[in-house]
Amino acid sequence: MSVERVLFVDDEPNVLEGIKRSLHKKFEVFLSPSGANGLKQLEENGPFAVVVSDMQMPEMNGVEFLGKVRDLSPDSIRIMLTGNNDQQTAVSAINAVEVFKFLNKPCERDDLVNVLNSALDTYRSARIERDLLENTLKGSVGLLSQVLSLTNPRTFGRSQRMANLAEEIALEMGQAADWTLNTAALLSRIGCISADSDLMSRVNSGEALAPGESREYQQHLAAGAAMLRAIPRLEQVADIIEHQMLNADGGVDNADEVPPEAPLYARILRLCHAVEASEAAGRQGDAVIADLEGEQMLFDPEVLTAATTVLSRKYVVSEGRRLKVAELRDGMTLLEDVRSTDNVLLVCRGWEATEAVRKHLARAVENGTIEDSISVAVG
Repeated sequence: MSVERVLFVDDEPNVLEGIKRSLHKKFEVFLSPSGANGLKQLEENGPFAVVVSDMQMPEMNGVEFLGKVRDLSPDSIRIMLTGNNDQQTAVSAINAVEVFKFLNKPCERDDLVNVLNSALDTYRSARIERDLLENTLKGSVGLLSQVLSLTNPRTFGRSQRMANLAEEIALEMGQAADWTLNTAALLSRIGCISADSDLMSRVNSGEALAPGESREYQQHLAAGAAMLRAIPRLEQVADIIEHQMLNADGGVDNADEVPPEAPLYARILRLCHAVEASEAAGRQGDAVIADLEGEQMLFDPEVLTAATTVLSRKYVVSEGRRLKVAELRDGMTLLEDVRSTDNVLLVCRGWEATEAVRKHLARAVENGTIEDSISVAVG
């Protein structure tokens, strides 16, 4: 097991020297004489599993320093070490910067070692859980999305394109596009598994729905949220999916009740659905943006501004390259729908040329149902 790094910040050289002597055999210890230097260490030698800071330091005290650590390295476990016995200092530190533990100086070596070991256990557990969410769970969702898209591309084939667009919009807004947005986009239509085929055909073609049909479609989308709530760690994803069709005013098209305000990621998906509907209806380029701006009252203004910027860039991108299926590789993105000779949709544009997609297309080429020439963007 690799040794996680621990950073100690204290303006007293003797304290730092004592820490180095007593702990260097048990931990990979880094020392810093000030908050400013500690931030430099964080940038140059981080990430640190644990950051321990003295409270009373000139220029930048411990609360100020650990607050910056929280912003720059939120996974780092923060510990306050001080000679100040004022309990209010401890309360302020814990509340202000979410300190894991508050220790008084001088601190016995064994007590400090025990606290550090406990902090490291917390850090490792958080990393394991994040790895589970961001890798294992995300990978499983990606696989499920691929299976759905290949078995029913008309309904589920656009999910990867929506996920890509949603992430770009979030980044344009200065937001961290984490795994929940990607997962919600990929599973945004999962409730439509049991939907009427005629209804989904009209939705997929970008046709306007009658009030009753619109309510039925939205009920299917909401059903997806109910399905996902039964899966641990997907509660936030379920919230996004449940609210993905809320308009900017908090209402739903043709709804009898006005639900609460949608989360930001749901507001982003609301706009992505509108983009997909516009493109499904045959709109292209500036016409899609015009459709969005013509219905701007439906969208969050900041999301709409970011989306028009992203779409303006995407619509002037080069057409890419035409390759044979055998030449496709991971990282390439399909720039066109792939249809069989009898006009059956096999794979939607926007999907990555994963191994599953390549095998699906290779079988179609072998059977003579598609031409062996596909336009792709090379990542």
